[in-house]
Amino acid sequence: MNEFENLVKVLQQHGYTVIVSKNPHYQHARVLGNNITASFCSAHDRMFEDASYAHVNGKIAADNINCRDNWQKCPLELDIPSSNEEMNYLLEQLAYWGSQEGYENSKKCRQDTYIHKYPTLVK
Repeated sequence: MNEFENLVKVLQQHGYTVIVSKNPHYQHARVLGNNITASFCSAHDRMFEDASYAHVNGKIAADNINCRDNWQKCPLELDIPSSNEEMNYLLEQLAYWGSQEGYENSKKCRQDTYIHKYPTLVK
């Protein structure tokens, strides 16, 4: 099972609805549930005519369902997890951004709370 498929499986096990679509060059997933909306794609050459947005190419971007207006503005943008530690960190972050506190920080564009990389200890 590759990282994309593993992420789909884990998110479904944690109560998220994951809708997968396939393109000749990559797979795309749309995620809903637990007050979160998210999107991610398998990594692919960004030079393809039908390439995904850079913010979801080999990454997952997520926000509180009541705040998301643009994938590049998502407060959570991480590489697709490649270890159990990264997966656990991602799940913790999804829970946070789906919470009332996460909603408030996203709504107020508190960029000092945004997450764009895994902590050093998680790798």
